[in-house]
Amino acid sequence: MADWERAGTGAVIDIDAAMMHATLEVVGHALFGSDLSHDAAALADATLDALDVVIARARVPIAPPGWIPTPANRRLAAANRVLDGAVQRMLAERVRARVRTHDMLDMLMAVRDQDGVGLSDEEIRNQMVTFIVAGHETVASALTWAWALLAAHPHEQAALHAELSEIVRDSPLTIADYPLLVRTRAVFDEALRLYPPAWLITRKAIEGGELGGREVPAGSLVIMSPWLLHRHPSLWRAPEEFRPSRFIDDEIDRSSFLPFGAGPRMCIGRDFAYVEGVLLLARLASRFEVGYPGGAGVPATDPLVTIRPAGGLRLRITLRA
Repeated sequence: MADWERAGTGAVIDIDAAMMHATLEVVGHALFGSDLSHDAAALADATLDALDVVIARARVPIAPPGWIPTPANRRLAAANRVLDGAVQRMLAERVRARVRTHDMLDMLMAVRDQDGVGLSDEEIRNQMVTFIVAGHETVASALTWAWALLAAHPHEQAALHAELSEIVRDSPLTIADYPLLVRTRAVFDEALRLYPPAWLITRKAIEGGELGGREVPAGSLVIMSPWLLHRHPSLWRAPEEFRPSRFIDDEIDRSSFLPFGAGPRMCIGRDFAYVEGVLLLARLASRFEVGYPGGAGVPATDPLVTIRPAGGLRLRITLRA
């Protein structure tokens, strides 16, 4: 937010990049007690590269082994080096500090199984990388589209500002305000509905069976698209329209809204993503209005690992009084 305030009214901001950096900083501070702002650009690029390769592998029946130096495997190896470097620095800092902080990293280092055995360094590293990668890119994507939609619908932006004016007064937002941010949560949900970051969810059938009247042999890849589900006219009224109020006024069938998947393998970071996304949106929207410069509008989609705006998203900001 400080960068936006320094830029001032009339500045045009790269919202896509700003949300990537903001969510990465939140993950660093909230989960690991570390400042990742200096590594934000490199970590954001590494995250996108790693996800691009890993998700592409999951969507094909057969992929080359990781040890074969294909272009994709080289990209993944380079991304892992960047992520490993950041994780190793955080671990070294924590060991040197010798203090208990009760954050995610502290818990990973302290946890023991029933035999008193803790996680290995590699296991801790893998968990940290998972939370860094999964904890910021998908939330950043949802926030970017929330801003894109608010800029295109001034009346919805005004309704959001009205809620925030009632809640945000003389003190900054905290986690205690989260239950009060009803419309802010609805805006975030509607962005997730229209532009679900995980626009394809892939599962492999361990056993054969029947699904929707079709035989599914063991080993089959089953792909479900939240993008199609969230825009299906038999499940949603005016499915192509941006209507946050549907998440306030309507009864939403849980099986028709799956931005984080469902069941025992649902995204483990769902609740963290909601708190992170809603509070970030509220904090920024309480201080700024956004609009499209030069008559631009909601950008086309670039469906890569997540659904991102083709060419990025540049919006003009205005400081609110």
